[in-house]
Amino acid sequence: LASVRSVTIRACYIHDTTGTGIAGTGVGIDIVGCVLANCSGASGDAISLTGATGQHVSGCTIYNSGRDGIRATGVVLGTILNNILANNTGYGINMSTASSTGLLEDYNAFYSNTAGLRSNVTAGAHDVTLTAGPFTNAAGNDFTLNTTAGGGAACRGAGYPGVLPGL
Repeated sequence: LASVRSVTIRACYIHDTTGTGIAGTGVGIDIVGCVLANCSGASGDAISLTGATGQHVSGCTIYNSGRDGIRATGVVLGTILNNILANNTGYGINMSTASSTGLLEDYNAFYSNTAGLRSNVTAGAHDVTLTAGPFTNAAGNDFTLNTTAGGGAACRGAGYPGVLPGL
């Protein structure tokens, strides 16, 4: 994406790229409900966001990136909520500089990210660290949640808002 004022990327499946899955610079970038898998290469981030306000990533499955699951530089007032970040070679979430401010990062699930869960961002109070792979068959492109304790079962109901009031 070039420098834009507002864009929404919703319910897409981006896979098997030899670089970054989604790269955005600008104001008002919303990435919602996407699956990004196998973005390979030394700079292959699933999502790369650069300097702006109002950048949001929510409800995404981010799997097996060559570098970071979500990499952001200079993002101000953004949210990273309700995502599963698994098997990335770098970090699950990497704010490449501490200049990113006003970021709300919470309700995310992390599994087996080689460099670590996150860098330069504070852990969310409701984040989940998984002890088993959460997917039914990621190698076969089935990213439904399995029923394994510490894996898919730990993700069920862990996102915001959790159980809906009145149910």
